[in-house]
Order: sequence, then C-alpha cells, then structure tokens
Amino acid sequence: MVGGIEKYFQIARCFRDEALRANRQPEFTQLDIEMSFVDENDIQTVCEGLYKILFKKFLDIDLPTPLPRYTYDEVFTQYGSDKPDMRFDMKINDVSALFGSLKLNFIDAILGRNGKVGCIVVKHHRFSRTELDRTLDLSIKELGSKGLVWIRWKEDGTVDSTITKFLPQNFLELAQAVIPGLTAYDTIFAIADEFEDAWTTLGQLRLVLGKQLNLIKAATPSLFWVTDFPMFEFSKETKKWVARHHPFTSPQDGWEKLELKDVKARAYDLVCNGEELGGGSIRIGDSAVQSKIFDILGMSKEEAAEKFSFLMEAQEFGYPPEGGVAFGIDRLAMFFSGTESIRDVIAFPKTQRGSCLMTESPSKIEDDLLKNVHLKSTWIDKK
Repeated sequence: MVGGIEKYFQIARCFRDEALRANRQPEFTQLDIEMSFVDENDIQTVCEGLYKILFKKFLDIDLPTPLPRYTYDEVFTQYGSDKPDMRFDMKINDVSALFGSLKLNFIDAILGRNGKVGCIVVKHHRFSRTELDRTLDLSIKELGSKGLVWIRWKEDGTVDSTITKFLPQNFLELAQAVIPGLTAYDTIFAIADEFEDAWTTLGQLRLVLGKQLNLIKAATPSLFWVTDFPMFEFSKETKKWVARHHPFTSPQDGWEKLELKDVKARAYDLVCNGEELGGGSIRIGDSAVQSKIFDILGMSKEEAAEKFSFLMEAQEFGYPPEGGVAFGIDRLAMFFSGTESIRDVIAFPKTQRGSCLMTESPSKIEDDLLKNVHLKSTWIDKK
C-alpha cells in the first residue's frame, strides 16, 4: 500500500500457531483485502456486498444490509463474548448489588476487589438435581470458574439453592427488581469473580445450555459487525500491556487522553452464529503515533528501529490512510456447507495434535540435513 497500490485482494495460505479445535486448523486459506483512502464504513460496505451475494448463492437467503453493528462493550457485557451467538436470548445480568446485600463472606471478598457477580437465567425449565450437579461440575472443571451458584424455586414457592440458608424468602421479589422477566419457574446460574473472568465463563455456559436445551434457532443466521474493540489488554502472564489486535492498528481519536484500559481501536470483526468469519482494522499512518504505541508495548526505540524502520520511515512520506479485512475461506466453506467441523472441508486435514496422516509428518529429520541448514534438533524422545 505504501508503494502506491490503491487496493488489492489476495488468497493466501497461512499458518496459525494456536490450539486446534473443531473450527480451526494449523494451516488455512485466507481472503485478504486491503484498501487505501478508506474508513471502517467503506470496508464494511464492500464486505456486505460480498456476503449478500454469497448468502443468496449458497443459502438462497436475501441478506438485509447494512448489517447490524454492536460495540465490543455491548456484546461482552450482554453475552460474555466478542463473537456471541444471538440466535437465542439468555443475556448476562449484573447482580452484584443484589448478592452484595446478602453479606456472604466469599462474595463480599470478591466485590471488595472490584469484582462482580453476573448471572444467566434459564426460562421455564425444571432442572433435575443431577443436571444441576452436572452443570456445577462443568463450570468448574471444564470452564474454569471458581464456583457456580444455582437458585430456583420449589413448587410451594420456597427458594432452593446451593446457598439456600443465606437467601431470604422474599429473594424472588428482590431478584425481579434487577433481572427483567424473572419468574418462579426459572433457574438462575450466578458466578462471582473478576469481571472479565466471570462474564467469559457465563458466556461459555450460556452456549452449552443453549445447545443442551435446544434453544438455538438453527435456521436463522445471525450476521453482524462487532466494533470498537479495546486497543490494549493487560497480560497476567507477562505483567505488560499487549496489543489486542496487532500493534499497527490505529487507535480512535482522543486516545492519548484516556487510560490504556479505555482506549478503543479502529478494529472490527464480522460474526455469524457465534463464529468469527473474519476481521480487520484501520492501520496507523503516522510514525509518531506508531512510535508511541511501540513504547506502550515495551518496545525500545532501538528495537523498533531494527524491526520496523522501513515502516516508520514510509509513514513519514505520505503513508495513505488504509485498512483491510481478512476472512478464513475454510471457515466460510464450513459455514455454507452446514458442517460443524472444519476438517470436513479441508483436504488432508491435520489431527488434533497437528500431525498429517498422509505424509506422516512431523517426522524425524536426519542430522546431515539439519547440518546443511545450520539447525540442531532439541527433541527429547520421552519413550
């Protein structure tokens, strides 16, 4: 783009160094689009035209455009995810004040650390005790929560819960004041923790219960944009701020006056049925801004110059305002073919451990071959 190409697209083979799952393989094919002299709306409009054609061709659906747009804060606060499945309800409720009034030591301790209590409500379903125990076990062992509180009401109207002795008999009335539409036929599942951790777990639990209880309207695709992502996030592992998208994403206007946790990026994702189909951003075009971003991320000026001097110099010679988006073609094929596994649409897919059954790779490499390319194996055979 710096060289003067105004717009382009490419179909590229990519490698993803991440844990594999049903919709992810280590190798994938990507449709990459870049355009100069554009803003977010320009890119989103082009993509919507593409998807309107695809939905009509493969699903015979007339996709209404423009597509809905939701901010990251909106979807995460309501669904505990940046790619929520909106084909069913069950939004997350903030019930911190409600549970704070109960004076439970473990909840008071969490709230005292600026944590929160969130809950989801399953409407008009009578869980058996075995189902409740299974859900509690799931939230702790598989979803990683520190605990799950369930609350329901017996046929005689008395409250029944893992914390029954701490709940007043008028708890239903208290809860109805903060949970819209709550009835005595519903079941509450609540988690207390740091906001992001609690909401993430509730979002995952929401999906599990939605599938188990057949709440998802499979015949109704839900396609929308998620915008205004956080620019930075604090890594608990490295104790440093890292880029949420990538360090070349442009921050929104006025970012220098905000705390890092409040800075928003000019980034956007296209989400369908709880899957991210693709995403992109508007790039930084100012070398001064780029230098400040590198500084926030802990990159010294010497390191930045060594790795990215070509980019920062180009930004001083009329770097065009540009942005782009990329879509996983394999995931699109998976979606339009109606399968739940990306392995069904990829020739010779890798196993869960990343090995190829056809070529039997990875395999042992002879020492002489490694020597030729100045490499040394550090593999330790644990057998």
